[in-house]
Amino acid sequence: MSLEAIPEEKSKPAPQDEDIDDDNDDEKVRRSLLHIPIVRQLGILVAVIFAIYLLFLRFQNPYKPVASDARASAQIHALGAAHEKADTDMDLLATWLNLVITAQPERMLQVLQDNAVQDITWESEYTSTFDNISYKSSFSLNTLDRWVESSGSAISYLARGSYYMAQGNKERGGKTAMKPTPDQFDAQAEMHANGVRDVQKALAMNPKLFHGYSLLMMASTSRSISISPEEILEQAIAAAPGGYYYRYQYLRTRMPKWGGSFKAMKAFTDSQEAYLSDNPRIWLLNGFAAAEIAHAAERSRDCRKAVEYFSEALQYGIHTDWLTHRAYCLSQIKEYDKALSDINLSLKYHEDSYARQLKRSLEMR
Repeated sequence: MSLEAIPEEKSKPAPQDEDIDDDNDDEKVRRSLLHIPIVRQLGILVAVIFAIYLLFLRFQNPYKPVASDARASAQIHALGAAHEKADTDMDLLATWLNLVITAQPERMLQVLQDNAVQDITWESEYTSTFDNISYKSSFSLNTLDRWVESSGSAISYLARGSYYMAQGNKERGGKTAMKPTPDQFDAQAEMHANGVRDVQKALAMNPKLFHGYSLLMMASTSRSISISPEEILEQAIAAAPGGYYYRYQYLRTRMPKWGGSFKAMKAFTDSQEAYLSDNPRIWLLNGFAAAEIAHAAERSRDCRKAVEYFSEALQYGIHTDWLTHRAYCLSQIKEYDKALSDINLSLKYHEDSYARQLKRSLEMR
């Protein structure tokens, strides 16, 4: 084919300005930014940086070891001393009462009471013993009624009051009841009212039976008592300045779920620091606000947040329940070694079937 036979290529028209703009996104962005005020540009930049920072924090390791500062160490030491106290033989106690033998139970519980007044490290065993006078430990209301009728002592009234309080909690549905019915609340209130009458009789005879104040404080959350938590707390401190458990029960009344607030919880725990010399375990109360947040996060399956707040709570010492729950959450984010360390530490201070089960599961990984 000759050169003349090849058709001449028509020249393309020069692109217009709008076509250039369509093909150049970077240029468009640059021009648009020029029209945004500098203050707004800075605001956008700050927002982006802050979002990146939050994302960074989100994926940071939320775990912190249990605190080892002076106050936390004192709390842990006091917890260890309490753990070393001999356990009360609850089966023997129940057997005596079932056989209508009351002198021995009276003597056993009075010795425990005296020990707790003289040495606050006995408080855990003292509290646990009375709390276990319940349907869970082969005790019956009939045997306790016979004890009260035959003895009429302060100890017998406190024991039956403890039984009524435990029965009230059972009627409500126990700790796992998320939405009790009105009938359950009414049944709880009736049992608690019976318990309050017995406990008040016991305290009238012997104000030093300071476990009674914990029971009265517990009843105040079910509105089964006319006396205020503040009045109960004042009486309790006068009877046993170093008491931990009645303070814990008071702190529960300040929690958001009982109409309080985290601010109210902090105000109370701050006010109790003067009593740390009486009982270093009081320091742990500072961790309960963070623990409440942690439990809520765990229920929402936000295990990373739960680990963060359980770690914050554990900066005030050891609570075996917090360690066990943090161990579970750590296992969910695949921090198995840390989880096993937590569960071993928890079991050092408190034997628990769920903790044992979790430990076996972790050791199999």
